Amino acid sequence: ADGTGQPIVLQGHGNAVRSAAWSPDGQRIVSAANDKTVRVWNADGTGQPIVLQGHDGFVRSAAFSPDGQRIVSASWDKTVRVWNADGTGQPIVLQGHDGTVHTAAWSPDGQRIVSASHDTTVRVWNADGKGQPVVLKGHGNRVLSAAWSPDGQRIVSASYDKTVRVWRAGRIRQINALHGHDEIVSTAAWSPDGQRIVSASNDKTLRVWNADGTGRSIVIKDSDVPVLSAAWSPDGKSLVSASVYKTVRVWNADGTGQPIVLKGHAGAVFGAAFSPDGQRIVSASEDKTVRVWNADGTGQPRVFVGHDSTVYKAAWSPDGQRIVSASADMTVRVWSADGTGQPKALHGHHGIAHAAAFSPDGRRILSASSDGAVRIWNADGAGEPIVLRASKMALTSASWSPDGRRIVMSSDDKTILLWSDLAPLRDAGDPQLWTATKYCMPLDIRRQLLDFPEDQSRADLERCQRRLAQAGSLLPGR
Repeated sequence: ADGTGQPIVLQGHGNAVRSAAWSPDGQRIVSAANDKTVRVWNADGTGQPIVLQGHDGFVRSAAFSPDGQRIVSASWDKTVRVWNADGTGQPIVLQGHDGTVHTAAWSPDGQRIVSASHDTTVRVWNADGKGQPVVLKGHGNRVLSAAWSPDGQRIVSASYDKTVRVWRAGRIRQINALHGHDEIVSTAAWSPDGQRIVSASNDKTLRVWNADGTGRSIVIKDSDVPVLSAAWSPDGKSLVSASVYKTVRVWNADGTGQPIVLKGHAGAVFGAAFSPDGQRIVSASEDKTVRVWNADGTGQPRVFVGHDSTVYKAAWSPDGQRIVSASADMTVRVWSADGTGQPKALHGHHGIAHAAAFSPDGRRILSASSDGAVRIWNADGAGEPIVLRASKMALTSASWSPDGRRIVMSSDDKTILLWSDLAPLRDAGDPQLWTATKYCMPLDIRRQLLDFPEDQSRADLERCQRRLAQAGSLLPGR
């Protein structure tokens, strides 16, 4: 993020990169691609990637085990493979699925793997390859998601067959088949305490189920259109949903009372999330606004106006004092969550801003755009952003490492890119910038490329040379 040097471009894949993920210690990256390979890279860009070959179809996902020693991959070739992360030995090939494997995930203890497949089954495997997989049969159509419970003892799955199913991990039986939805169930998620499940469906409802199957599900009908998102409150007592029908709704997760309907948006609401303390909700909408509501429905929402197009993302700062939003108007904006003052409009992107997030310490903001660039801004809006020209094509994702010093991105150009040592610059004269280069553009080239007057070009050249000399005096050994 100091803008010095060149980005680390991790090249090698021969087709689209489907996923990129950090190792638990942040020292490595694993990627999966349509070239049928999994690759393990040193996060600092040194050395050559370890290429894990063996799949006979697109690799949909890859992830490190909790201890970072192994990697699990899922593929269109109907297999799950477990590799040594250092590339030694042969992979363990877990065969049994009769269709594309969409996802594979480790149990919290790293001893088991759960996979979900187009063949309508969920399977639980011993990660060491011993014994037979536990085949969780019951779904009558594609399984779209499978997730471990917080304690690692159960699995919840969601399917095209309109059901949610709960399985006992390690046993050849399901605990419960949760029927009620009338359309595809796209997601299912555990409550923080693992006692309940919320599911979202194309049938325009949310349902809250007791994970043990007792009682009746709580049917939450948001509107007459599909529900776009649903999220638990931090304490697991409430749910918030966002709808195409322009509303945000807050529900008691136990089904008591009536939902709090937060009205005001004039367009589809693409997302809603509780603040870190659970007292407020932020929503982002097609109507070009961001709104902050009291989660209990009291008072009027704070309406944050400024974007000139759809707002795709709104996220809280770690302390809940600020909000960052990303929009199709090519800007990122930083707002005080209490509505005071004016928003900081961060201009610079030349395409849709797809993502924005506060750094772990809340001091910086990362944004990624269809213009192929990542920008790192001071969260207070001071100074100029660091512009990292990542790709000639749109960026598909961007995220901070846990320590906030690195960024990993994936791009439509088949590469994974990494920047390290993301220490923010003070300004354009920061020595960090000038100690990283020895080059000043010659006068004739400066005039030709920049089309500046000769006196300005000469003054800029002299200024560059002075800064190089000053920075050089700061280097060790000088």
